[in-house]
Amino acid sequence: MKNKTTIVCGFPGIGKSYLFNNKELLCPTEYQSTNVFDSDSSKFSWISPGIRHPDFPNNYIEHLKTLNGIALCSTHIDVRQLLTANNMSYVLVYPSIDCKEEYIQRYVKRNSPESFITLLNNNYYQWVNELEQVNQGDCIKVELTPNKTLTDAYLSVIYPLHNNFCMKLPVNGKYTI
Repeated sequence: MKNKTTIVCGFPGIGKSYLFNNKELLCPTEYQSTNVFDSDSSKFSWISPGIRHPDFPNNYIEHLKTLNGIALCSTHIDVRQLLTANNMSYVLVYPSIDCKEEYIQRYVKRNSPESFITLLNNNYYQWVNELEQVNQGDCIKVELTPNKTLTDAYLSVIYPLHNNFCMKLPVNGKYTI
């Protein structure tokens, strides 16, 4: 039987690791039978600090193909482009453009390195705008409004899509939660 994987490319700070670590507390019982994988690309992209793995992102895509459930991964463009090239649909979850300060505070609260916070602070608007413009293959976009997280998207969009519940796609191809 072929694995059924729903790939979720999520912006930093939306709550990928939080959902993975707390699914039993956050989700109704019927949602807990679906496997959720925190597929951190850094485990596949680096051989050692500063030395990029020569097979990345191909090795990462091959790993995602082996999973059966919902795979939470990053929004890196090279990963998304290879997903599209391999005819692998994905859900792209990102914050609305007006949530910058909320996300900077999330990074501070989770004790992200200062260099990471600075990187996101300097590039937030550019990166969110780039994600807003994505029109790749079978990508379904989910924009998170203030105070919303991946858990909200999981409960209202991702889990139902994964389980083939009848859902009408929005006219603009994007869910706003």
